[in-house]
Amino acid sequence: ERGGKVIFLRPPSDGRFRACENEHYPRAQYFDRLVTATGCASIHFEDYAELRDFRCVEESHLSKGDGIAFTKRVIEILRRDQIID
Repeated sequence: ERGGKVIFLRPPSDGRFRACENEHYPRAQYFDRLVTATGCASIHFEDYAELRDFRCVEESHLSKGDGIAFTKRVIEILRRDQIID
């Protein structure tokens, strides 16, 4: 209502943490359903080659350096896909 834009971002996870997420919170039933129901823009790390190869230091968090690199790549995607100016 105030002119904001919601963008759902799914950052990477891996290892046992990711396996647990896949088992208990399948993407189709949660992330994809949320995006479809809201009609909001979204970025899921699995959908972009430039986001897929990040490895988490504790299975669910990026290192400081990778976090910065990931954020820069997300911004590039948002601009390229004309989600933001």
